[in-house]
Amino acid sequence: MKSTRSSYDDTSAILAPVSKTVPIEQVGELPADHYVGLIDDQAIAHLAVRLAAEGLHNAIWVRQNGNAAKARFSVIAGRHRLRAARALGWTEIEVEVRAGQASTTAELKRLQLIENLDRRTPRPIERACLIMERWQSEACKQGWDIVSHARDLDDLTGRQCGNVDGRTIRRYRRIFENIVVAFPDQFALINAHPLGESQSAMQTLASQKLIEPTSVRPVGVNNRRMAVDKLLERTDWKNIDEVLLAAGIHDSNGRRGEGAVDSGLKLRNVWRALPIDAKRTHFVEMASDIPPFLVRETIELLKKRLP
Repeated sequence: MKSTRSSYDDTSAILAPVSKTVPIEQVGELPADHYVGLIDDQAIAHLAVRLAAEGLHNAIWVRQNGNAAKARFSVIAGRHRLRAARALGWTEIEVEVRAGQASTTAELKRLQLIENLDRRTPRPIERACLIMERWQSEACKQGWDIVSHARDLDDLTGRQCGNVDGRTIRRYRRIFENIVVAFPDQFALINAHPLGESQSAMQTLASQKLIEPTSVRPVGVNNRRMAVDKLLERTDWKNIDEVLLAAGIHDSNGRRGEGAVDSGLKLRNVWRALPIDAKRTHFVEMASDIPPFLVRETIELLKKRLP
Protein backbone atom coordinates (compact mmCIF):
# COMPACT_ATOMS: atom_id res chain seq x y z
CA MET A 1 0.00 0.00 0.00
CA LYS A 2 1.19 3.49 -0.81
CA SER A 3 2.31 5.58 2.17
CA THR A 4 0.60 8.90 2.82
CA ARG A 5 2.55 11.47 4.78
CA SER A 6 0.66 12.74 7.80
CA SER A 7 0.44 16.44 8.57
CA TYR A 8 0.19 15.65 12.29
CA ASP A 9 2.87 14.77 14.81
CA ASP A 10 2.93 11.46 16.69
CA THR A 11 1.21 12.93 19.75
CA SER A 12 -1.97 13.85 17.83
CA ALA A 13 -5.21 12.00 18.49
CA ILE A 14 -6.45 10.95 15.03
CA LEU A 15 -3.87 10.94 12.21
CA ALA A 16 -4.04 10.99 8.44
CA PRO A 17 -3.52 7.32 7.39
CA VAL A 18 0.10 6.22 6.92
CA SER A 19 0.82 2.70 5.63
CA LYS A 20 4.09 0.90 6.34
CA THR A 21 5.57 -2.51 7.06
CA VAL A 22 7.01 -2.85 10.57
CA PRO A 23 8.58 -5.62 12.69
CA ILE A 24 5.73 -7.53 14.28
CA GLU A 25 7.46 -7.36 17.68
CA GLN A 26 6.87 -3.58 17.64
CA VAL A 27 3.07 -4.04 17.64
CA GLY A 28 1.36 -4.61 20.97
CA GLU A 29 -2.26 -4.61 22.14
CA LEU A 30 -4.32 -2.09 24.07
CA PRO A 31 -6.09 -2.97 27.34
CA ALA A 32 -9.10 -5.26 26.72
CA ASP A 33 -11.65 -2.55 27.59
CA HIS A 34 -10.32 -0.40 24.73
CA TYR A 35 -11.77 -2.85 22.19
CA VAL A 36 -15.33 -3.23 20.94
CA GLY A 37 -15.37 -7.01 20.46
CA LEU A 38 -13.93 -10.09 22.10
CA ILE A 39 -11.18 -12.44 20.92
CA ASP A 40 -12.36 -15.59 19.15
CA ASP A 41 -9.64 -18.28 19.17
CA GLN A 42 -11.41 -20.27 16.45
CA ALA A 43 -11.44 -17.21 14.20
CA ILE A 44 -7.68 -16.81 14.75
CA ALA A 45 -7.12 -20.42 13.68
CA HIS A 46 -9.16 -19.92 10.49
CA LEU A 47 -7.34 -16.66 9.77
CA ALA A 48 -3.97 -18.33 10.16
CA VAL A 49 -4.88 -20.82 7.43
CA ARG A 50 -6.02 -18.03 5.12
CA LEU A 51 -2.97 -15.84 5.82
CA ALA A 52 -0.66 -18.76 5.09
CA ALA A 53 -2.35 -19.32 1.73
CA GLU A 54 -3.17 -15.77 0.62
CA GLY A 55 -1.18 -13.35 2.74
CA LEU A 56 -2.60 -10.25 4.42
CA HIS A 57 -5.27 -8.50 2.34
CA ASN A 58 -5.91 -5.54 4.66
CA ALA A 59 -3.32 -3.79 6.80
CA ILE A 60 -4.12 -3.70 10.51
CA TRP A 61 -4.89 -0.28 12.02
CA VAL A 62 -2.55 0.85 14.80
CA ARG A 63 -1.91 3.68 17.22
CA GLN A 64 1.51 5.34 17.34
CA ASN A 65 2.71 5.17 20.96
CA GLY A 66 5.08 7.46 22.80
CA ASN A 67 8.78 6.73 23.30
CA ALA A 68 8.20 5.48 26.85
CA ALA A 69 5.81 2.73 25.72
CA LYS A 70 6.95 -0.90 25.60
CA ALA A 71 5.68 -1.28 22.03
CA ARG A 72 6.07 1.35 19.31
CA PHE A 73 2.53 0.64 18.09
CA SER A 74 -0.72 -0.74 19.54
CA VAL A 75 -3.24 -2.49 17.32
CA ILE A 76 -6.57 -0.66 17.06
CA ALA A 77 -8.36 -2.93 14.58
CA GLY A 78 -7.02 -6.30 13.48
CA ARG A 79 -6.21 -8.15 16.70
CA HIS A 80 -7.24 -11.47 15.16
CA ARG A 81 -5.04 -10.88 12.10
CA LEU A 82 -2.13 -9.85 14.34
CA ARG A 83 -2.41 -12.95 16.52
CA ALA A 84 -2.77 -15.20 13.47
CA ALA A 85 0.36 -13.66 11.96
CA ARG A 86 2.26 -14.25 15.22
CA ALA A 87 1.08 -17.87 15.27
CA LEU A 88 2.53 -18.30 11.78
CA GLY A 89 5.88 -16.91 12.92
CA TRP A 90 5.72 -13.76 10.78
CA THR A 91 8.44 -11.25 11.59
CA GLU A 92 6.84 -8.28 9.81
CA ILE A 93 3.29 -7.04 9.26
CA GLU A 94 1.71 -4.23 7.26
CA VAL A 95 0.09 -1.54 9.42
CA GLU A 96 -1.85 1.65 8.84
CA VAL A 97 -1.12 4.28 11.48
CA ARG A 98 -4.45 5.86 12.36
CA ALA A 99 -4.03 7.45 15.79
CA GLY A 100 -1.47 9.05 18.06
CA GLN A 101 -0.82 8.63 21.76
CA ALA A 102 -3.33 11.38 22.66
CA SER A 103 -6.25 9.36 21.28
CA THR A 104 -9.04 8.49 23.71
CA THR A 105 -10.71 5.12 24.23
CA ALA A 106 -13.90 6.41 22.57
CA GLU A 107 -11.96 7.60 19.50
CA LEU A 108 -10.20 4.24 19.21
CA LYS A 109 -13.51 2.36 19.43
CA ARG A 110 -15.00 4.54 16.70
CA LEU A 111 -12.02 3.72 14.49
CA GLN A 112 -12.59 0.00 15.12
CA LEU A 113 -16.21 0.27 14.01
CA ILE A 114 -15.24 2.20 10.87
CA GLU A 115 -12.49 -0.31 9.93
CA ASN A 116 -14.96 -3.18 10.12
CA LEU A 117 -17.59 -1.56 7.90
CA ASP A 118 -16.39 -3.27 4.72
CA ARG A 119 -16.61 -6.75 6.29
CA ARG A 120 -20.42 -6.83 6.78
CA THR A 121 -23.55 -4.70 6.51
CA PRO A 122 -22.91 -1.80 8.91
CA ARG A 123 -25.29 -1.07 11.76
CA PRO A 124 -26.79 2.42 12.20
CA ILE A 125 -24.22 3.52 14.80
CA GLU A 126 -21.37 2.24 12.62
CA ARG A 127 -22.79 4.02 9.58
CA ALA A 128 -23.18 7.19 11.64
CA CYS A 129 -19.47 7.00 12.61
CA LEU A 130 -18.46 6.60 8.97
CA ILE A 131 -20.70 9.42 7.76
CA MET A 132 -19.54 11.77 10.52
CA GLU A 133 -15.89 11.03 9.77
CA ARG A 134 -16.54 12.29 6.22
CA TRP A 135 -18.68 15.17 7.56
CA GLN A 136 -15.88 16.34 9.88
CA SER A 137 -13.29 15.89 7.13
CA GLU A 138 -15.32 18.15 4.83
CA ALA A 139 -15.61 20.76 7.58
CA CYS A 140 -11.81 20.89 7.82
CA LYS A 141 -11.38 20.88 4.03
CA GLN A 142 -13.86 23.73 3.51
CA GLY A 143 -12.69 25.65 6.59
CA TRP A 144 -16.28 25.88 7.79
CA ASP A 145 -17.48 26.44 11.34
CA ILE A 146 -19.40 23.27 12.21
CA VAL A 147 -22.14 25.16 14.08
CA SER A 148 -23.05 27.81 11.53
CA HIS A 149 -22.47 25.49 8.55
CA ALA A 150 -23.94 22.27 9.98
CA ARG A 151 -26.76 22.04 7.42
CA ASP A 152 -24.41 22.92 4.54
CA LEU A 153 -22.17 20.06 5.66
CA ASP A 154 -25.19 17.74 5.85
CA ASP A 155 -26.07 18.52 2.24
CA LEU A 156 -22.46 18.27 1.01
CA THR A 157 -21.86 14.96 2.80
CA GLY A 158 -25.17 13.62 1.48
CA ARG A 159 -24.15 14.32 -2.11
CA GLN A 160 -20.91 12.45 -1.55
CA CYS A 161 -22.79 9.45 -0.08
CA GLY A 162 -24.74 8.69 -3.23
CA ASN A 163 -26.95 11.79 -3.41
CA VAL A 164 -28.57 11.16 -0.04
CA ASP A 165 -30.67 14.11 1.10
CA GLY A 166 -29.45 16.28 3.94
CA ARG A 167 -32.30 15.19 6.24
CA THR A 168 -31.00 11.62 6.20
CA ILE A 169 -27.49 12.83 7.09
CA ARG A 170 -29.00 14.87 9.96
CA ARG A 171 -30.65 11.73 11.32
CA TYR A 172 -27.27 10.00 11.37
CA ARG A 173 -25.67 13.09 12.89
CA ARG A 174 -28.23 12.92 15.70
CA ILE A 175 -27.37 9.25 16.27
CA PHE A 176 -23.67 10.15 16.37
CA GLU A 177 -24.03 13.15 18.69
CA ASN A 178 -26.70 11.72 21.01
CA ILE A 179 -25.38 8.16 21.29
CA VAL A 180 -21.72 7.92 20.23
CA VAL A 181 -20.59 11.24 21.71
CA ALA A 182 -23.06 11.30 24.60
CA PHE A 183 -22.22 7.76 25.77
CA PRO A 184 -18.50 7.21 25.02
CA ASP A 185 -18.28 4.22 27.38
CA GLN A 186 -21.52 2.58 26.25
CA PHE A 187 -22.07 3.26 22.55
CA ALA A 188 -20.16 0.10 21.56
CA LEU A 189 -22.42 -1.96 23.83
CA ILE A 190 -25.50 -0.28 22.34
CA ASN A 191 -24.21 -1.04 18.84
CA ALA A 192 -23.64 -4.72 19.72
CA HIS A 193 -27.11 -5.06 21.27
CA PRO A 194 -29.69 -6.91 19.10
CA LEU A 195 -31.71 -3.69 18.82
CA GLY A 196 -28.55 -1.93 17.64
CA GLU A 197 -29.31 -3.42 14.22
CA SER A 198 -32.56 -1.46 13.97
CA GLN A 199 -32.44 1.94 12.30
CA SER A 200 -35.76 3.03 13.82
CA ALA A 201 -34.70 1.88 17.31
CA MET A 202 -31.47 3.88 17.19
CA GLN A 203 -33.25 6.96 15.82
CA THR A 204 -35.84 6.70 18.59
CA LEU A 205 -33.12 6.28 21.22
CA ALA A 206 -31.20 9.26 19.87
CA SER A 207 -34.34 11.40 19.89
CA GLN A 208 -34.93 11.04 23.64
CA LYS A 209 -34.19 14.37 25.32
CA LEU A 210 -33.02 15.85 28.56
CA ILE A 211 -35.80 17.77 30.33
CA GLU A 212 -34.11 20.66 32.09
CA PRO A 213 -35.01 21.43 35.75
CA THR A 214 -37.63 24.14 36.31
CA SER A 215 -39.16 25.89 39.32
CA VAL A 216 -42.06 23.43 39.14
CA ARG A 217 -39.82 20.41 38.55
CA PRO A 218 -36.51 21.02 40.40
CA VAL A 219 -34.96 17.75 39.20
CA GLY A 220 -34.30 17.24 35.48
CA VAL A 221 -35.17 14.06 33.61
CA ASN A 222 -32.73 12.49 31.14
CA ASN A 223 -34.94 10.20 29.07
CA ARG A 224 -32.05 9.11 26.88
CA ARG A 225 -29.92 8.01 29.84
CA MET A 226 -32.87 6.10 31.32
CA ALA A 227 -33.56 4.41 27.97
CA VAL A 228 -29.90 3.43 27.46
CA ASP A 229 -29.57 1.99 30.95
CA LYS A 230 -32.79 0.01 30.54
CA LEU A 231 -31.81 -1.21 27.05
CA LEU A 232 -28.51 -2.64 28.27
CA GLU A 233 -30.16 -4.56 31.12
CA ARG A 234 -31.43 -7.23 28.71
CA THR A 235 -30.78 -8.53 25.21
CA ASP A 236 -34.27 -9.93 24.58
CA TRP A 237 -36.31 -6.72 24.23
CA LYS A 238 -38.87 -7.13 21.45
CA ASN A 239 -38.59 -3.52 20.29
CA ILE A 240 -37.57 -0.06 21.45
CA ASP A 241 -41.13 0.75 22.59
CA GLU A 242 -40.89 -2.05 25.14
CA VAL A 243 -37.66 -0.51 26.42
CA LEU A 244 -39.23 2.94 26.74
CA LEU A 245 -42.24 1.48 28.53
CA ALA A 246 -40.00 -0.33 31.02
CA ALA A 247 -37.98 2.86 31.54
CA GLY A 248 -41.15 4.77 32.39
CA ILE A 249 -40.96 6.97 29.31
CA HIS A 250 -44.21 5.42 28.00
CA ASP A 251 -47.03 4.43 30.32
CA SER A 252 -48.78 1.05 30.23
CA ASN A 253 -51.34 2.34 27.69
CA GLY A 254 -48.63 3.29 25.21
CA ARG A 255 -48.99 7.03 25.87
CA ARG A 256 -45.80 9.00 26.01
CA GLY A 257 -44.48 9.90 29.41
CA GLU A 258 -43.50 13.47 30.21
CA GLY A 259 -40.91 14.68 27.74
CA ALA A 260 -40.89 11.53 25.57
CA VAL A 261 -40.57 12.20 21.85
CA ASP A 262 -41.40 8.89 20.17
CA SER A 263 -43.85 10.11 17.53
CA GLY A 264 -43.37 6.79 15.73
CA LEU A 265 -45.70 5.02 18.17
CA LYS A 266 -48.77 6.87 16.90
CA LEU A 267 -47.72 6.26 13.30
CA ARG A 268 -47.35 2.53 13.91
CA ASN A 269 -50.84 2.35 15.43
CA VAL A 270 -52.31 4.07 12.36
CA TRP A 271 -50.42 1.67 10.11
CA ARG A 272 -51.74 -1.39 11.92
CA ALA A 273 -55.31 -0.17 11.40
CA LEU A 274 -54.96 0.13 7.60
CA PRO A 275 -56.47 -2.56 5.31
CA ILE A 276 -54.02 -4.88 3.52
CA ASP A 277 -54.45 -3.26 0.08
CA ALA A 278 -53.77 0.20 1.51
CA LYS A 279 -50.65 -1.08 3.28
CA ARG A 280 -49.35 -2.56 0.03
CA THR A 281 -49.90 0.70 -1.85
CA HIS A 282 -48.25 2.80 0.84
CA PHE A 283 -45.36 0.33 1.17
CA VAL A 284 -44.49 0.64 -2.53
CA GLU A 285 -44.65 4.43 -2.32
CA MET A 286 -42.43 4.56 0.78
CA ALA A 287 -39.89 2.17 -0.75
CA SER A 288 -39.02 4.80 -3.35
CA ASP A 289 -37.79 7.08 -0.54
CA ILE A 290 -35.22 4.60 0.78
CA PRO A 291 -31.67 5.99 0.29
CA PRO A 292 -29.61 3.98 -2.23
CA PHE A 293 -27.06 2.83 0.36
CA LEU A 294 -29.87 1.35 2.51
CA VAL A 295 -31.59 -0.65 -0.24
CA ARG A 296 -29.52 -3.82 0.16
CA GLU A 297 -29.86 -3.80 3.94
CA THR A 298 -33.64 -3.26 3.65
CA ILE A 299 -34.00 -6.20 1.26
CA GLU A 300 -32.08 -8.45 3.65
CA LEU A 301 -34.28 -7.38 6.57
CA LEU A 302 -37.40 -8.13 4.53
CA LYS A 303 -36.08 -11.59 3.66
CA LYS A 304 -35.64 -12.34 7.37
CA ARG A 305 -39.15 -11.18 8.25
CA LEU A 306 -41.08 -12.68 5.34
CA PRO A 307 -42.01 -16.41 5.43
